[in-house]
Amino acid sequence: MNNSKLRENIIHGNARFPLRVYANQKIGPKKELYCHWHEEVEFIYIEKGQANFNIDMNTVKVSKNQCVFVNSESIHWGYVRGTEECLYEAVVFNLKLLSGLLYDVCQSNFIDPILKRQYDFPVLPKESNREVADEMKNIVNSYIEKYNGWEVSIKASLLKIISLIAKYNEFKVKDGYTKLPDDYKIELIKKVLKFVEINYKNKIYVEELAEEVNMNEYYFCRFFKGITGKTPVEYINSFRIEEASRILRKSDKKVLDVALEVGFDNLSYFIKKFKEYKNCTPGKYRKLK
Repeated sequence: MNNSKLRENIIHGNARFPLRVYANQKIGPKKELYCHWHEEVEFIYIEKGQANFNIDMNTVKVSKNQCVFVNSESIHWGYVRGTEECLYEAVVFNLKLLSGLLYDVCQSNFIDPILKRQYDFPVLPKESNREVADEMKNIVNSYIEKYNGWEVSIKASLLKIISLIAKYNEFKVKDGYTKLPDDYKIELIKKVLKFVEINYKNKIYVEELAEEVNMNEYYFCRFFKGITGKTPVEYINSFRIEEASRILRKSDKKVLDVALEVGFDNLSYFIKKFKEYKNCTPGKYRKLK
């Protein structure tokens, strides 16, 4: 989101500590969590409000103080429930961060099975949620404060979360070599997302996307919206707007140049869609950021 073109094009942390915390994230009536996936695991803590998260074609309702787990390579997106914003914290990390040189019982019984997808984190922890939430708060606070030894504290909390999931028998145990019925559909969607991520700067026709997965256009549109919650055109526009937002934050390029760079050939339409997704003009967005 080479395979990185399939995934979210963001580096989470660095090679020595592959973890990043995204604090004070918001989902609102005009701001969704766009449909994406990545190799890393993602732990989410809902600070306030209510939202729906769709993870691998399954929608879950979440509210204040709940935790959500997104397994490696799971397609996910989210949107607010109601009219109030939902505030959340996200911890995105590579599970290899928890691997050790010593192949001990922790590695063989838990870390390796999780890495191999023989154990999956539950989407919504239940009995463990309160204690997991405490560890999530510690991770976020440690990351923000960055006191001496903060990395050790975060790693300890991640391992504690795994121990809590195990304690309450909440891991989803499965055969790592057996495809689930929905896996084929998910692979098809990933193929489409790859195409958009590679070609978003150019004109993209729905017919092209349908051809990528050998479907007729009508069925493809229903199939795509059923999984992502958006029509193909809505998804392409939202992806382009996210890319435009990134460029606006990090450069002084003219708005017209940004529009052209992300695949919009009409400035008025670009501004209209930007306001639709971000609730402000590109120029105002740049000043706010």
